[in-house]
Amino acid sequence: MEIYFNELKLLIRKEMSHNIDPSLYVSILLVVVTAVYALFTGLMTKEMKKSREPIIQLSYSTISPMAIVLRILNSGNGVAKDIVAKYWLVGYEGSERIWKMPAMLPGEYHEFFIPQTVDGYELDIEKLKEIDHIGYEISFKDAWNKKYRTTGKLGLGEILQTWAKSHMMYDEEPLKKMEQHLKNIDNNIRNIGRIIEKFGLDEIIGYKIDEYILEKIKEKKKILLEEMAIILNIHPELVKTKLKKYEKLDLISFKKEGEKEYIEWIE
Repeated sequence: MEIYFNELKLLIRKEMSHNIDPSLYVSILLVVVTAVYALFTGLMTKEMKKSREPIIQLSYSTISPMAIVLRILNSGNGVAKDIVAKYWLVGYEGSERIWKMPAMLPGEYHEFFIPQTVDGYELDIEKLKEIDHIGYEISFKDAWNKKYRTTGKLGLGEILQTWAKSHMMYDEEPLKKMEQHLKNIDNNIRNIGRIIEKFGLDEIIGYKIDEYILEKIKEKKKILLEEMAIILNIHPELVKTKLKKYEKLDLISFKKEGEKEYIEWIE
């Protein structure tokens, strides 16, 4: 920059010796300075925008010894907005899930379970081992409304290998207690059946008593699974895959004698 100004000074001195109006050279000097300033300002603005770009990445994390989750992170230095993340099990139609967020600050992250359902049916951890990758596509904007799009795949092999190692360290005692809770509920089902037969409630109330009790039992089992899953920090469906026995509810077990106190329990 100093070299350019020195050359400009020499040029002005040379031309001034020819009796040209000095104001002309002052105007030229101002134009050159303004142009240089505009150039450097533009470069600085471009560099600032680049340094403040958001970077949205998808990875995985372990939130407990038995739970592997996906993690979406803004690792850039700028705010990301209008984030839409699509992720799916490669090779499984209908497994796509969509996650949306209006904005994410630098360093902000969110975690969610890997897509384990296909067309509404649960995939257990053994079936997940047959899947090679999780595909994803993430679109978002920066503070200047510039659009970004990121695509890629996560290898499930590494994820499941981590899960297997951490799972071996996991204490099975909470799941054993949970299994006992479910057995107790099944025993209550049988006892309710005895009450129905003993007191003739099915004749008094009609056939709807079976449907009512069945829904109540299902509801209690669902609540129990969800509460235990929260305590253990794991997906409720993964709990079911670890239980040694998980009998489906049916009305056949309602046909035995029992005690009146179980009616109060179901209510």
